[in-house]
Amino acid sequence: MFHDAAFKKNNEYRQSKSAYVDSLRELEVFIRERETNVPKNDGDSARKRFREWTDATGKHKVMARLISVTDDVVALEKQDGKKINVPLAKLSQKDRAYAQSHKR
Repeated sequence: MFHDAAFKKNNEYRQSKSAYVDSLRELEVFIRERETNVPKNDGDSARKRFREWTDATGKHKVMARLISVTDDVVALEKQDGKKINVPLAKLSQKDRAYAQSHKR
């Protein structure tokens, strides 16, 4: 009788733990989606986020956040705080489109 009760308690614990782990995984997916889903034309929040920028060749990448966009230059701030100006023409097509959509 004691063995059956202990088995039942252990089984309930495993089911509870499994449900908890599943909810943590769902939360992790939700958070990842929120971090990567920057709304279009939301310049203020986009300027606060770091993202990976790639050059037109695809060989060079940098983690930086958008500071400003002019007709031909994108100003970025790297994670170490260093500010860089990148000619728009030197960026990948995807990053050019991103920068243009956040132009003020």
